[in-house]
Amino acid sequence: MNRRRLAGLAAGAVLIPAAVSACTPDVTSARVQTVFSTTFDRLYRMQQAELGHHPPAPLLRLGANGRVIAQKPYSHTRCHKGAKGAAQTGAGDNWTCVEFFERPTGTIAEADYDVAVQTDGCLIATGPSQVVGGPQLQTQDGRTLVNPLTQFDACFPT
Repeated sequence: MNRRRLAGLAAGAVLIPAAVSACTPDVTSARVQTVFSTTFDRLYRMQQAELGHHPPAPLLRLGANGRVIAQKPYSHTRCHKGAKGAAQTGAGDNWTCVEFFERPTGTIAEADYDVAVQTDGCLIATGPSQVVGGPQLQTQDGRTLVNPLTQFDACFPT
């Protein structure tokens, strides 16, 4: 093989990883927060239904047109990466998502999740058992079920 062809192959080998990495989704706090919040909300509703708990009554507010609007129970998510002042982008196992949510009793709970985000846009979130319960839960009729909020995974669109 001549040197020019070998140099061309070497250059191509360098460009391929760069091109592949350019195809990976941007990992930003907004994208992590959106997928985390949506997934938590769905899993929380599923958990509560399995446990036989009714969700809190919707909050009512008066709309701009004077009509009463029902809102879903309170839920708010904040996700950030690393220490204060750190760049809020990129994959890593140093993400934290804090979920504030309304319990069936009407009280607000705060759950701080450790989150690992992969370059492909998928994450694994591990929650505090003191707030979301242990790996297994007992239903009112004595059944044991897996707690979907202890640890879950989700992916944002790529």
